[in-house]
Parts: sequence; structure tokens; C-alpha cells
Amino acid sequence: MSGHEETATETTGEGNALERRICNAVLRARLALLWEQLWPHLALTIAIAALFAGLSFVGFWPLLPNWLRITLVALFGLAFVASLIPIGGIAWPDRRAGLARVEKASGLTHRPLTALEDHQAGGTEDAASRALWQAHRKNAARRLDRLVAGIPSPQAFRRDPFALRTIVGALLFAGLFTANGAYLTRLGDAFHAPPSERTGPAPMRLDAWVNPPAYTGRPPVFLTGDTAAGAEEAIVVPAGSILVARAQGGDPVAVTLLVDGEETGLEPEGKPDDTAPPAQTPDRQEFRTRLDTDGEVHVSRNGEPLVAWRFSVTPDTPPVIALAGEPGSTASGALTLTYSATDDFGVTAAKAEIAAADDADPQARPLFEAPTFPLALPARGAPEGTGRTLRDLSAHPFSGGTVRLTLTARDAAGQEGRSTPLEFVLPERHFSKPLARALVEQRRILALDARDRHRVVAAIDALMIAPERFTPDAGTYLGLRFAYRELVRASTDDALRDVVELLWTLALTIEDGDLSLARRELRDAQEALKKALEEGASEEEIKRLTKDLRAALDRFLNAVQRQARSNPQQAAPFDPNRQTIDRRDLERMLDQIDQLARSGARDAAQQLLAEMQRMMENLETGQQGPMDQRAAEMSQMMKELGDMIARQRALMDETFELDQRDLSEGRPGERSDRDPQSGMTEQERQQALERLRERQQALQQQLEAMLERMREMGVEAGKELGQANRSMQGADENLGQGEPGPAVGDQGDALSALQQGAGKLLDQMMAEGRGNGRGGMSPGQQGRGGNDPLGRNRGFSGSEPVKIPDEIDIQRARRILEELRRRLDDRSRPRPELDYLDRLLPSD
Repeated sequence: MSGHEETATETTGEGNALERRICNAVLRARLALLWEQLWPHLALTIAIAALFAGLSFVGFWPLLPNWLRITLVALFGLAFVASLIPIGGIAWPDRRAGLARVEKASGLTHRPLTALEDHQAGGTEDAASRALWQAHRKNAARRLDRLVAGIPSPQAFRRDPFALRTIVGALLFAGLFTANGAYLTRLGDAFHAPPSERTGPAPMRLDAWVNPPAYTGRPPVFLTGDTAAGAEEAIVVPAGSILVARAQGGDPVAVTLLVDGEETGLEPEGKPDDTAPPAQTPDRQEFRTRLDTDGEVHVSRNGEPLVAWRFSVTPDTPPVIALAGEPGSTASGALTLTYSATDDFGVTAAKAEIAAADDADPQARPLFEAPTFPLALPARGAPEGTGRTLRDLSAHPFSGGTVRLTLTARDAAGQEGRSTPLEFVLPERHFSKPLARALVEQRRILALDARDRHRVVAAIDALMIAPERFTPDAGTYLGLRFAYRELVRASTDDALRDVVELLWTLALTIEDGDLSLARRELRDAQEALKKALEEGASEEEIKRLTKDLRAALDRFLNAVQRQARSNPQQAAPFDPNRQTIDRRDLERMLDQIDQLARSGARDAAQQLLAEMQRMMENLETGQQGPMDQRAAEMSQMMKELGDMIARQRALMDETFELDQRDLSEGRPGERSDRDPQSGMTEQERQQALERLRERQQALQQQLEAMLERMREMGVEAGKELGQANRSMQGADENLGQGEPGPAVGDQGDALSALQQGAGKLLDQMMAEGRGNGRGGMSPGQQGRGGNDPLGRNRGFSGSEPVKIPDEIDIQRARRILEELRRRLDDRSRPRPELDYLDRLLPSD
């Protein structure tokens, strides 16, 4: 191939590529020109359609008269067709127009694309002319590096200078939300006449359902529609349900109720007249009737039966309440009731009514009414269950006498159920002081019959005889004098009631000081918080009442401690089975009650509060009467042994630390005058040994004195305490010789022997307590042998008590274990100690 032919071939290839670029650019330009012609007319057509759809979606057509609706729809149709006519006259732009748009959009001057499209007019035979023409085309082609068609710019806004298109868009947007999915229905309204102008009978719609009473918690029973109950069988509904039948459209319907063969026509609610509500129009009827017995409901129209339903009504039976056991009492004399309450749909309220026995004097003029108090419900909304209520009626004059108890339960329908009356002796507060017992007796006489007022005046006057002998306490005597004067001056029943309350307060003060008063304040605070929880009080009110309960609890516990310190001889006999309550346990319970109430768990807070109230009522405060001297002495010995065990353990730890210094620094004779690390001189070491020895001697002397008392009482000391005494003597001798190491061994033996001796003494006390009838549970403890100190079930079935470690015990054990492991990892410690720790700690 010659050079001229290769150049021609390259020129041809480049020309084909340029031609493709020009054709693509021209095609895009012609499409842009077509859109610029089409869109102004198409936008008008779309605007007309959007306006029609927007008006339809917002429900415009049913509001218009039929003639106006037809007219507007026709106008919309004509406008829509008219807007399409100009679109048919639009022609496809030619190539020349496309080339001109490309040249203009690309910024080309002197029309290079047109030059490439032209042909040589003359001189085609002349080589010079052809060369000049080719040079002209090449020069035009070099200017075509960037060919663009430009973005279409129809400028339709020029035909809408008032921006009416925005109104159409907003109307369509609002209609899309207003129609709520019923787009086709709303569009069809434009081509249908409104219901008021339709000819022919209107279709009827019948809706019927049964609303059970709200307290049943049952859903409505639908009688029509897809979810309707079967009409073949009887529909079971609770008594008091409301049948609602609503008919709309067409001729009026008639609804009749058939009960026991007697037919009753129902009247629609709100007759269609000028005073009828908007919901009760001539073509809309609503019937309501209450279903209390079995029957049938028939719906007819123009004498033709439409539908009928048969109902089986379940009667709402009254609640049933009964005692689940005999009434009991707590250690403080409060009444405890356990009962069962059942109802079809749950008991809403219950109460206990106490009346005097039949043998009461009908002529008596009591100052106080028979007590009546609410009962705690088993569970909110539960059909049945067992409840427990604790109520302190020891201050009521009926306490200690025979009364008649009746429990009453009420359901949401207002029905009541009563238990079988039970006669029993109402628990009373026991008083050990003769003067307190006498005041309580006179108080009861006055409260049960105000006619015996003069008899009570004479009795109180007699109690004030020889005050230096019978009432040596000045405060008690002054209280009696004040009560006597108030009783003499009392002229109304209210004044007599004040005297009755004064006599009760005076008796409590004589019996145990301020303890009973503190207990009463605690009980009142508990009742106030309980009532607030039941009535759904505010969070601020719950917080305030919880604070009051915490303060009342502190006062009560402080009163218990003061009484125990002032009257140690009145302490209850030692009982190893007795459950104990720690102040911190009660504080934690109060915190939990507060947290549960704030979090909305009011039911759980009420249960925890009731549990706390039961615990406090069963709390023994050391008022079980004086115990015998032997039991008191043995109880004191147990306390002393516990103290000696703690002191011996502390003494052994200090001796061990001193021995560790000797082992780490060498024997005392080999050390310098001062240890640079411990800072203890030889003289200071001797002084430390002497102090340890003195404490060990004091501990041994205390043990020897205890052994002597045990021999005098005839209590078997056992060989363990004797061994402890000998080990303490050995430790004393080793400390005197300056040997703390051997002394640690003797102290450990003494500690072990003391613990064993205390266990033996405890077993002996338990045996003697059972033999004397003191080892059993007290009234406040019966049935709690399987409970922890908080009164909760321990969860074991054996007869031996199981101590449940609390969080503090667990943390203490964890710290001890970590300390032992730390010492085992310290290889600088003496080899005997490391071997001991290695045997003590389990291998992982």
C-alpha cells in the first residue's frame, strides 16, 4: 500500500468517528427541541388532570348538585381534549435544526458543522480545488472537539405567570392524604349522582353488637359483619350486657325482644324529629336494650324478617367469702384473719364486721361502735384467692370479750356476699403490771356502758390510795389524778371517750414506757402508707409517707432498745430457735417499698409492706415475763463466751503479727537495737509482749471466774472449757518468755476449745429449755420455723435451721478468700505459713 492510500484510509477512519459524534449530538439536539415544543402543551394537560384528581380526592363532587357536577365534569373533559389538540401538530425537528442547536450549544462560530455537511460545488476535477476543499473540511473538523446538545429549556412557566400550578399541586397533595386509600372511589364520585338524588330504594346497612359490662373485661360480641358470632347457636353473654342495633338507609326497621314468650318492641333512641341529634336522622336508627335473662331479638323491615339472634345470658353470681382458718393473733395482740374470696369477675372490696355477742346487755350505752375495717383483697382482678389482713383491735373495748365476726365481699356489679358469722374471743393486749391491768379493766367497763361512770370513778379513786406504796412513780400518780378529774368533770359522751383514750395511754405507759406508743405510731404510719398505695396516691405523697414510716420505725426500735437496757430482768427466755430482725434488714425493706412504688409496681409494694407489718407485729420485745435465775445466768454466760471468743481471736492475730516480724528479721538477739523497717526497738518489743500477756491473763481470769460460777450453779462445764483454760495458761507462759510463735499455737488451741465449749453450753441450754417448756415457739413465732429473719420461707424441708448468708456475709467471705490468695502468692512469707495456705485453699 502506498503512502497516499494509507493517508486516505486514516482520513476515512477519522471521518467515520467524527460522523458518529455529529450524528449523536444532532439526535440529542433534535430530542431537546421536540421536548421544548411538547412540554408546554403537555404541562397544561397534566395540570387539568391533577386538578380533577385533587378535587375528587378531597370529596368535592358529592357536595355539588347533580347538574353542576355534570357540567363541571364535562368542562374538565373538554379542557382535557382541547389541551391535547396542539400536541398533534408538533413535528419532528429536521437535521438542519439539530445542527444549528449543536453549533449554538457548543459555542461554535462560522458554522463548522454546516461546512462539513456541504459538498464542493465546482472544480471537482481540479486537484488544487479538491485540495483546498479538503483543507477547509479538516480545518472545520479540528474545531469539533466538544459537541453538546444542551439541556432542554421549554420555559413553560411563561404560560403560567401567576404560578397557579402550585395551587394545583398543593390540592393534589392534600387529597392524597384525605382520601386515605379510597382513590378510585373518590374518582368515581365524579361520575355518580349523590345519594340524596339517586332514584330507587336505598340499600340498608345493619350493624349489631353486644357490649359486655366493663368490669368483666370481655370484648364486644359482633352480631353482623365478617367477625359476627354464629346465628345458629345461642350467643353466650354475661348478665347486664347491652345490645346495640344500628340500621342505616332504606325504610325503617323494627326490633323486638322476645323473653319467656312475651314480645316487647324496642323504640329507637332519639326519634327523628327536629330535636333529634345529628346521629339520629330519618334514615339512621339505633336501638339499645339490656340483656339480663335468656331471650331472642328479631329485626324486621316492612313486616319481613331480616335477622334474629338467640342469647344465653350468664347470671352474675354474688361473691363468696369465708374464713380460711380460725382468727389468730400476733405477739402484740393484733388480730390476723385469713380468708378466701371468689367471684365471677373478681372481688372489688371486702370488709370485716365485728358485733357484740348475743348475751350483751340491751340496755347498755356503749361509747364506741362495733369495729368494722376493710380487708386486703387477694389479688387485683383475680377471680379467686386467699387474702390475709392484720388489724390491731387491742385498744377497742371489745378486745378480750366474745364477739361475732362476719366477712362481707362486694363485686363490681354491687352484689354482696357474707360469710357465716363466727363467735370468738377478740385478741387483747396482755398487761403484766397490776396497775396497768386495773386501768384497762376500768376503761373497758366505762367504754362498754357509760352508765357505770360512777363505778369507774370510785375504782380510780381507790387506786390512788397510798401512792407512796402503790404508785411510787410521780408521773403515774399525776396521770391518775388527771384522769380522775377529767372523768368527774365529763358531761358528754365525747368527753367520756377522751377519758377512755387517756386511760389506755396511761396503761401503756405504765406497762412499758413509750414502747407501746411508739408501736402505735408505727402501726398508724404503716396503715397510712398502705391506704395511699391502694388509692394510687402521687409519687410525692408516697415519698412523704415512706419518710414518716421510716421515722416511726426508728422511734420504735429505739424504744425497744431502751426498754431492753432498762429492764434486762424482763428479757424473754433464751430460745435458739427465735428469729431475729436486724435494723438494716428493715431499712432495706423500706427502700424496696419506696423503689417499687416509684416504679409503678404498687401491688408488689403493698405485698412487701404487708409482710413488713406482719413481721413487726410478731416482733418480740422482751415482754414475755421474768425468766428463772438459772436461764438468765446461762444466757449471760453465752454472751460472755461470745465476747471471749472475739477477744481471743483478736489477741491471736496481734501475736501472730509480732511473730511474723521476728521471722522476717531474725531472732531478737540477732537484731540491731532498732529495726529500720518496722521501727520497733527491743524495748518496744518487750513492751508489746507484756501488753499481750496482760490481756491474755485477763482473759484467762475471766474464764476461770465463769468456770467457778458454772460449778456453783451445777452446770456441766465440759472438758473443752478446761482445755481452753490450760491453753491460755500456756500462751501466757510463752509470752512471758518472749516467744510469740509458740504462744500463737496455744492461743489457737484456746480459741478452738472456747468455740467447742460454747456449742456444748448451747446444747445444754436448749435441752433445759425444752424440758421446762421454754424451747417452743412463742405465739408470734408459730409457723415461722421455716422462715428467715424477714419472715420469708427459707426453702428447706429439714428440721434443722439453715442460715442464709446475706450480701454482707458473702462480701466478707470474698475479701477473706482474696487476702488468703494474696498471701499465698507472696513467696517471701515463711515456709510453714505458705504450706498451710496451700493446704487450706482449694486448687483451681
